Amino acid sequence: MGLNRKTAQDVIVVGAGPVGLATAIELAQRGIAVTLLERSERSTPQPRAKLVNVRSMSLMRRWGIAESVRSAAPLGREWPGDIAFVTELLGFEVARMPNALMTQGVPGDVAPETALTIPQREFEQVLLDLLRSFTLARVVMGVTVSGVVQTAEEVLVTCRDADGAEKVEKARWLVGCDGAHSAVRAAIGVEMSGQPAIARNLGVVFRSDALAAVNPHADAVQYWVANPDWPGIMGQLDTRGTWWAQLTGFANDQDLRALDIEQHIRGMIGSADSPVEVLGTESWAARQQLADTYRRGRVLLAGDAAHLHPPMGGYGMNMGLGDAVDLGWRLAAVLQGWAGPVLLDGYVSERREVHRRVLAESTANYRHLSQSFGDPALFDDSPLGQRARDRTGAEIVAAKMREFRSIGMQLGCFYTQSPQIVYGGRDALEFSVTEYHPSSAAGHLAPHVWLDDDVALYDTLGPGLTALLSCGTPTRPSEGTTRLVDAAQRLGTPITTVHLPDAARRLYPCRYTLVRPDQYVAYSGGVPRSGWEPLLASITATTRQGMGPHEPS
Repeated sequence: MGLNRKTAQDVIVVGAGPVGLATAIELAQRGIAVTLLERSERSTPQPRAKLVNVRSMSLMRRWGIAESVRSAAPLGREWPGDIAFVTELLGFEVARMPNALMTQGVPGDVAPETALTIPQREFEQVLLDLLRSFTLARVVMGVTVSGVVQTAEEVLVTCRDADGAEKVEKARWLVGCDGAHSAVRAAIGVEMSGQPAIARNLGVVFRSDALAAVNPHADAVQYWVANPDWPGIMGQLDTRGTWWAQLTGFANDQDLRALDIEQHIRGMIGSADSPVEVLGTESWAARQQLADTYRRGRVLLAGDAAHLHPPMGGYGMNMGLGDAVDLGWRLAAVLQGWAGPVLLDGYVSERREVHRRVLAESTANYRHLSQSFGDPALFDDSPLGQRARDRTGAEIVAAKMREFRSIGMQLGCFYTQSPQIVYGGRDALEFSVTEYHPSSAAGHLAPHVWLDDDVALYDTLGPGLTALLSCGTPTRPSEGTTRLVDAAQRLGTPITTVHLPDAARRLYPCRYTLVRPDQYVAYSGGVPRSGWEPLLASITATTRQGMGPHEPS
């Protein structure tokens, strides 16, 4: 997939985490010359993101690397996505939520891919390998951004290497994907609003070779330790003795450097003499913050540089991957000349709408940490203790349902006020975190449909707009379809037409459904009374002209 266009350097992306890598991939595979700048060479494991959710795995399929990502997962694709709540790892199990992360199947078969648990470092390597396969992609490691200056035509980025030598990189656009302490965000003077520190936490990667063998519980991707003395979350990173832990909910003024990490982990395990070797740590603050804007001139922000929220629900990296795809196709369209620069404003308005919802949800999830379920009665090996575990288990499932049954949040977030979506007579559905009801109305994610045993409707979408047609046939297209294609050719808008089989038309009842490259519906209805050109121009921001009424679908 790609629309070839070669220039010296179109875009600089700062930050080679998952969001920066994804942004660079989205650009490079569309024929955009991109340079990725990263300050560090990672050599030690870090306790960072581990879930590539259902929506993100669909994006990996879109790039053709879903199987590569699965093959790189140390726990393997069959590892259960269960969440277990225990008094200690070697203690009682209080509750279990089977397939909570949807790694073994998606309810209702509403997505072409299941989720996957994979350490961030291994996930990043798959993305980096893909990026380096593009001739238009350039990766520069070990440089720190020290200045950003933009003119009417370009952005100049001053960066410094490990020896202190400075160099200026130039491009037409700059994207800051450099995390919570973004140098790009600071350089363009964008502030963050919200709550900067709800509580402090400590992520740990540790080795305990025999721990998996003595774990009395069935495999799970996370074990929440409901221990008031040693609270936290833990799980395996691989099957070779490497584990991760999150020690959560410390006071903001607590000095985590004084924490006896090994003692805390042994307390979570429930064995004072369990061998524990700490391999890496990372302290982090649970925040609820949103950048005041995601764009200033030719500089844009994505991922943690634009929005920060607690990781409960696994939304952080996955929301950032959505940012990368939404922003990447827009930047490419502007650079290739089939969209106007105003298209980038739609990225800001759309993603902020989603991020506000995610910030509220993840912050609510953070109120229910493992220690909030701690009760000394849970540890009693007696009928009284069992009754306490039954009662608390039911409370846990009720409290954590929205966090671990979040298919609606993953697939059901829709855009209600986008400047580049042409809304018609079909109303958006009511949003639900835990339930997803597919809709092809404008502003929604295009519903997934299997066209064959292993061919998804998503696999047929083109690099530009795709017209999903519930009228005519490939050999006898309707008059409206012919006029649509002609209008797209006149405007220079890349368009692919897909005639839907009868089985798909239940989800796509309108004659014309225009889907953007990020798989969101830009229009759903009949032939516009004002013609296709004004509608296409509105979607691609080549005009600010408003749209008149359209014919019934």
